[in-house]
Amino acid sequence: MRRLLSLASAVRSLVDSHKITEAELDRFETLHFKELKQQKERSERGFQEGKFVTWEEVKRRCGLD
Repeated sequence: MRRLLSLASAVRSLVDSHKITEAELDRFETLHFKELKQQKERSERGFQEGKFVTWEEVKRRCGLD
């Protein structure tokens, strides 16, 4: 019984940690929405212009596939 309580406590701590992490990520995204949107647009534009390649292409070029 004691081990079950310990396991339940560990799971509860993990869930609480996850909630805190998600809340912090949400707060970060809200605070930095404009910059994140600009970065995303730059990345998409660079990819469309052929300045960037996919991760799969990088692995293929390096012989890692």
